[in-house]
Amino acid sequence: MKAYEKLLAIFLIILGAAVIAVWPLLLARGNVSDVNANLFSFLFHWASELLLAVLSVVVAVSLFSQKLWARKLGLFVLGLSICSTFHAAYYYFIEQPMLYLAVLASIFFGISVVFLLLGFRAWWFTSKTQINLLKLSLAVLGILVYYLLNIAGQHGQEGEWSSFANALFLTVVAVFFLAKIRIGAGA
Repeated sequence: MKAYEKLLAIFLIILGAAVIAVWPLLLARGNVSDVNANLFSFLFHWASELLLAVLSVVVAVSLFSQKLWARKLGLFVLGLSICSTFHAAYYYFIEQPMLYLAVLASIFFGISVVFLLLGFRAWWFTSKTQINLLKLSLAVLGILVYYLLNIAGQHGQEGEWSSFANALFLTVVAVFFLAKIRIGAGA
């Protein structure tokens, strides 16, 4: 196991645990007061957060087990993480100021970006250009899936069912492309 993969696995376990831990803490402390009023939107947001948390742990364990597909799926998870942590940093700096969460989210965002860039460096020049572009698309798909799930939830909450359906359709298309990238094929 390369040092990069070991460090990424450790980071992903910490990230997954942090995502799982932060929501019960926010709810218990009363920092999320409009859950009932915006339940539909929250359910989709929590789905994107749960997807991030579960895949972070799955990829981390798979990296420790030296599964080749985990390196590629790790790029998708880093895309999810970049979106989640960027949104959280903005929200806790601007919308509902909570400095400790804003700083924590910013740190996770920065680490995710560094790992993504190092992942491109480690794997970008190892094979043909077509395969490299597919690896780049994994991170982009992570970004798209996270945002589209949240956008779908917001439109559904507001009763904009056409926009909800469009965002949900695009999420399904992104997941379809993720499946077509052949995660299990090679490094």
